[in-house]
Amino acid sequence: MELELSRLVRGDAFCAPRIYINMNERYLGEIILWSGKRLPKHFKWCDGSELEIEHNTALYSVLSDKDDYKDPAGKTFTLPNIPNLGNYRYIICVEGNYPSFF
Repeated sequence: MELELSRLVRGDAFCAPRIYINMNERYLGEIILWSGKRLPKHFKWCDGSELEIEHNTALYSVLSDKDDYKDPAGKTFTLPNIPNLGNYRYIICVEGNYPSFF
C-alpha cells in the first residue's frame, strides 16, 4: 500500500494523508481493516453477503476450504461475516492477484 504523506499546512491545520490501494499488490480473498465510508474498487464488505459461485469462481476457490460458506444447493457462497470495530470495518478483495499456496 502506498502512503502519500503530502501534508499541506494551512494555518494550524494539516490535511490528512491520502492512502491509495494499489490493486497490483492485492490478493484475491485478502481481508483488511478499513476506515473509509466508501469501498475501494474490487472490494466488498465482510458482512456475510451472498455471491454466486458461477460468477466468482476464483474467489470461491480461495474461500472454499470451509463448507460453512456454501449453501446446500451449491450455487452461492457467503463472504465472511466479521463484526465492525467501532468506525472500522473489514473488507475483502474480490478481484486481484490469485494467491499461490506453496
